[in-house]
Amino acid sequence: MKKKLRLIIQIIAALLAVLLAGVVAFNVYSAICREKGKPLPKLFGGAAAIVTSGSMSPELEVNDLIILRQQDAYQVGDVIVFRSPTGTGLVTHRLIEITDEGFFRTKGDFNNTADPVLLLPSSVEGKVVKVFPGLGRFQEFLHSPLGMLITGVIVIAIVFLPGFGGKKKKSEPSEEI
Repeated sequence: MKKKLRLIIQIIAALLAVLLAGVVAFNVYSAICREKGKPLPKLFGGAAAIVTSGSMSPELEVNDLIILRQQDAYQVGDVIVFRSPTGTGLVTHRLIEITDEGFFRTKGDFNNTADPVLLLPSSVEGKVVKVFPGLGRFQEFLHSPLGMLITGVIVIAIVFLPGFGGKKKKSEPSEEI
């Protein structure tokens, strides 16, 4: 019974180590993409972003974690994430108009006026499909150097600590006189 329990614990520890190692790798890749101004890294067609302003309040609040997905087409009323035409990062606003020429006009729900610049559909990263209120703080921590370090230490501990993934030292057989 103890062997089965130990095996189950080792399997869970290995899966956790692989998951956390994946988180570290994805976070490093995300940080590099952010630094170079590249599009959001996507996994299975989806991406995560953190709301950084109150322009979409009350639907989206600062530090909400949002999940977005690329769409074949967007419709008026969709909340979309797009690269700012001014180059200041990502913006999350509602699509309020699609012009006859195919440009998008957006507006933050909390803002009094529409955004002054029309968007090309190619600047859209995706449509918001899920919101996790306040979880952006945790995501930001995971993206920080300290968060990555702590996650890496946990992975190493899981892999090498006896009782988890690490091997236990075999005790020397005692000699009887």
